[in-house]
Amino acid sequence: MTTLVGVDALRVAELDLLARRGWFLKFLFSQEEIDDLATAGSVCLACRFAAKEAVLKMLRTCLSGSVPPAQIVLRSGAGATSVELRGAASERARALGIERVDVSISCERGLVIAVALGTA
Repeated sequence: MTTLVGVDALRVAELDLLARRGWFLKFLFSQEEIDDLATAGSVCLACRFAAKEAVLKMLRTCLSGSVPPAQIVLRSGAGATSVELRGAASERARALGIERVDVSISCERGLVIAVALGTA
């Protein structure tokens, strides 16, 4: 059984500066996510960013690598965040033997921590 893990930590204030740049949000999020996050606060954006970074690390790549972060689509609901991999993200997971990706996100005093677990 294949199991891969990625972890990311981020201070909410770090993302605030980048989020002011429209190009960055389009690079990071799919259009559906941008629509969903239109009224979200900076903590929510930071949580999503950290989760995407954790998934990228689990996929053994990085923010500037071959997998565009917008192809990692996160949806919140019922107390959990689901992950949908599209395009290059899906291809990379398949190449690594990953069939399922789960994330866990926590925020405390302006610090966000996200863990991504990929399993076969």
